[in-house]
This record gives sequence, structure tokens and C-alpha cells, in this order.
Amino acid sequence: MLPQRSRLFRRSRFKKAHLIVLVATLLCLWYYYFGYETNDYYKISLQYAVGTESETCELPHIDPYDPSILKYIHPVRPLTCATLQKEYTVLVNGTIRFLTYPSDLNCQYRCFQRANGSDDNLDYGPWKQLENTTKTACEFLETGCWKKFPPLRVYANLHSQIAPKPEVLKRKRHRKTPSVLLFVVDSVSNSNWQRNLPKTLKVLTNSYNATVFNGFTKVGDNSFPNAAAFLTGKRVQTAGYPSEMPDDMTQQFFDDWPIIWKQYSDAGAATFYAEDYPAFNLFRYLAKGFKNPPTDHYFRPFWLQLYGSLLHRRSTHLCYGNRKCHNIQLDYLEQFLSAYDGKIPMFALNWLTELGHDWLNQVGVGDDDISKFFERMEPILKNSFVFVFGDHGHRFDPIRQTVIGRIEERMPFFSLSLPEELRNGKIGSIVRENSNKLASFWDLYVTLRDILDIDFGKDFESQKTPDFRKYSSRGLSLLRPLPNLRNCSAAGIPEEFCTCQREKSVPISDPNVQSAANAIIMKVNSILASEGKKCAILRLSKIMHAQTFAPPQHLTRNFFGTAGFSVNFRVALIAEPSDAFFEGTVRFDPSAKYQFAVIGDINRINKYGNQSTCVGTQLLRKYCYCVE
Repeated sequence: MLPQRSRLFRRSRFKKAHLIVLVATLLCLWYYYFGYETNDYYKISLQYAVGTESETCELPHIDPYDPSILKYIHPVRPLTCATLQKEYTVLVNGTIRFLTYPSDLNCQYRCFQRANGSDDNLDYGPWKQLENTTKTACEFLETGCWKKFPPLRVYANLHSQIAPKPEVLKRKRHRKTPSVLLFVVDSVSNSNWQRNLPKTLKVLTNSYNATVFNGFTKVGDNSFPNAAAFLTGKRVQTAGYPSEMPDDMTQQFFDDWPIIWKQYSDAGAATFYAEDYPAFNLFRYLAKGFKNPPTDHYFRPFWLQLYGSLLHRRSTHLCYGNRKCHNIQLDYLEQFLSAYDGKIPMFALNWLTELGHDWLNQVGVGDDDISKFFERMEPILKNSFVFVFGDHGHRFDPIRQTVIGRIEERMPFFSLSLPEELRNGKIGSIVRENSNKLASFWDLYVTLRDILDIDFGKDFESQKTPDFRKYSSRGLSLLRPLPNLRNCSAAGIPEEFCTCQREKSVPISDPNVQSAANAIIMKVNSILASEGKKCAILRLSKIMHAQTFAPPQHLTRNFFGTAGFSVNFRVALIAEPSDAFFEGTVRFDPSAKYQFAVIGDINRINKYGNQSTCVGTQLLRKYCYCVE
């Protein structure tokens, strides 16, 4: 046993050691929280930073009629198709009938269909004499009438019909699979839907009890990466991230891609895909499309014939002869829903592109027709999952050059209507709660997979929540509670598209803004360098505006280093000679070798028309100014 003096000495030395550790810890903490103030890096960060992205997202609440954007908002005149010809033919229940019998004309019809192995070629049947009440089983056909002498064509029209396919009706169903409709209107933000599609919004919320998601955010710059996210769960064509499917699809077809309609077909559903504006379709714009028809009913052959016709070139914008183009596609969708209703489940992707793509307010001309379509279809769709949404807000209209327009562009309209029997139950309450949380297209994909896995013949609450990572590396089901603490990183939303950051304006004369703008120009030129001398070297013409915000929290405050001292600049600028309006995010880290680094994608936010026809990829099209 040690003497008492020795024990007291050891105890005193032990206390001193603890005291030294405690003091050292307090000094470190003091330096961590206060000592940075003497550091130049901290002063730079303090000058600009307005806070980091926290564990949760404070959703922006913007006024659809904010004073700063009122000059871009104006009512549109109703769409009236100029009468170019008399209407002679109609196709009803497999029978071609004359609306008015033209006894002085020679009228014929022919069937056409997609050519084998190509998304761009058609096969035509022979012209046949057309009599009143002519029977036909063709899905697509063309009618025409000619004067007997001289033999000049005075009438042209296209018709479509859908009859259930016997092989589709025979598909085996593993369980009660509900029908799903994905109804997309291109380039419509949450705010712009409220402004220009109010009648449709009223029908959705009142008749369908639809829930509008106020925190829904895009995950890619343009239509394709957002569509790939909700159709495949894969990330593609997103700057700063590795692509999980091939980016260059100019030499290969999309047939092998794991598109969600394949899972629904395997579950026994009839499948449908319609998209107008065929030269700019999701899978055909600067890509090869499909070798085989991707779905049971595929509207592309019809649109190819229509857009290539003389009648369409003579027609009022958004019209084919006397008919509105969006109504033609809505009619085809209505035929599909009616043909299979009550027989087997259905999966439909209906994408209206031209209506909203080119001008902010133009989409309003479709409000009456779209709202009436949903009114007519309510008895059929009341037992379906109905998703109505935009792929992003407007990317090129002048409103995009404003701060409000940028937020709108990142937040597309998104609504979900549940089958009637689920609306007032547990799933309904979950969906309504999720509507005010951050969500994205990754969540839509997981939701579509979740719908296939839920046994709707059993009690929902008694079923085990599946492991969503088996569907995709990102996303959660909107039918399950989303976490209260969720930010853009957790939701899979790239930093440059995140709307959760707090930000403030910075003078465009600020030297760091100038450096950030030059970094954007240098980045664009480095991307264009792969094209050699095809594209002009761009120069900075003018800085339009700039904002600053802090990077995500996980990238800030390295305990012993200066990596935490960084700040993001979002800069909008004009480049010459193209007059391109670019917007990019640049991270300023004074401790890094390259202090100004472009983060993610650089957006082109004005139209580029034919400036870039000398290059063949989507990324280069928005940057290149062809020299010749």
C-alpha cells in the first residue's frame, strides 16, 4: 500500500493533467468560434456569406404576381384555328363517315404505321376508295379528297383510333394494380400554372381532390435529365455528376433502358406514350429514339405524318387545319383510357410540349380544353393515380432573367390525385403532409415503383415499408412520410438547382463577382474547345446581376483548416459575340489552388435558335456560336 503523501501527489498530478486538457479544449473551441475573426479568410467569408444550407429546407414562398415580374405576364388571346378547308371525314368506332358527302370529289383513304426498326420512318398502305361508313381497323389513317378535273387535292385529314389489343388484354396480373397517368405540360412552373391554367387547377383540386406540392424541385437543367429521373431513377446529363446511363445516344437506341412502363407492362398494364413536337421529343432530340415501339400505343407515327404535311405548314400556329394540336393528342389519350377502362390497368405518359415550350403565357390557350378533358375523364380516372406536372419552369422566356423567374424555373408544378378509396385514409393524410416538404423527380420514380409493390387489396398500414434503395440510389415514396429534416443534398437535388439557400445581392462591380463571371466564360470556352474551330471563342460582355450564398453545410467549417471559408456566387451575364445570357454558380475558396471554381451546370437562359446547328449534342447546343 502506497504512503498517503504519494497518493495525494498522484491525485494532484492527475487533476493538473485534466485541467490542462480542459484549458486546451476551451482554447480550441474559442479559436474555432471566435479566432477566425482575425483570419483574412474568415473576413472574406463574413463579407458575403448569409448562412449555410441547414439540415432542413426553408421553402421559398413567391408571389405568382410579384411586382418584379408583372411586365412579363399578360393574357393571351383564345386560340382560333383558321378555317382552311371544309371538314368532310370523321373516324368513329372503326368506321370512317362523311360529315358532308362531297359528290363532286373523289375521296380516298390510306393507313400508315411506324416502319420496323425506326423512330423516323413510316410505312403506308395503298390509297383506297372511300365510301360512307367505310370500316377500318387501322390505328392511324389519312383521308384525302381531290377534284375530278383537274385532279387537285382540296381536302386532307388525319385520324386515329384505339382498339384494345388482344395480346395486351391477355397479360397476367399478379395483384390488384391501379392505373397510373403521368400528364406533363412542358415548361410550366408552379406559379405559372396558377396564372395560366387556373381552370385546370380548379378541376384537379375540386373534382380529383388533387394535392399540389409546394416544394417540388427539378433535378436537371432541361426536360431529358428530369424525365430520366422519374422514368428510370437514373442520373444523366447533369454537370458535376457521373451519368448512370449513356449520355450520347446518337448511335444507339433506348430500347434497353429500364423505363418504368416496362415494369407496369410486366404487372399486366396496357401502356401508352404520346408526345407532340416530334423533332424535339425526349428520346429523339439529338438521339436515335427507339428501334421497336416502346409502348402498346405510341403516338409518334401520327405526329410525324402531321408535322410533315402541307396542311400543317399552312395552319395557324398550334393548329392542324381546323383542329388544335393539343386536342388531337388529348383525343388519342381519351380513346386509350376509354378502350381499356374496366378491362386491365393502364399506364400512360402524355407529354404536351409545344403548348408551353416557347413562350411563358402561351400555355394559357390550352386551359379550357385541358380542364374539360379532365372533367370528361373523371369517371374513368377516379380510381387511378393521376400525376399532373411540368418538367421545369420556363427556361428561355425573358422572365427567366429575373430572380423570381429563376426560382420559378427550378420549381415545376406538381400535383397528385389518389384513387378515390385512398383519399381520406392514411395515404391521403401522408400525401397532404408531404406537399409542404422538399420533393423531387427522384421521389416520383420511387413512388411509381412503390405503387407496384403495395398490395391495395390489403390494409396499407399493416404492410412493410420497402427498402427504396432497391429501386434507386435516390428518392423516397410520396406515399410514405417524408422526413421533416430534409435538404437538397438528401433529396438528390444538385446544388445549382437548390432553392433552399438564403442569399443576398452583390454589386456587379465587386472584384470577386468579376472574377466569378470570368470563370464562367472560361468554363464555357473549355467545354467548346472539343469542337475545335467550329465555335467562336466567347468573351464577357456584361454582368447583369449577382447573388451570394454559402455552400451546403457538409462542405463548410473544416475544423483545423480553411476549407470552411468559401462562398458561392450566382452570376448572370451576357457573352459576346452570341449575346448568350448565361447563369452559373461559382465557388470562391481563397485557400484553393483555383480560387474560383464553377459548380454544376451553366444555364443558357435565352433562346439560341440556329446559332449552334454546327454541333450535335444537347450540352454544346446551348453554348456554341457557330463560326460558319
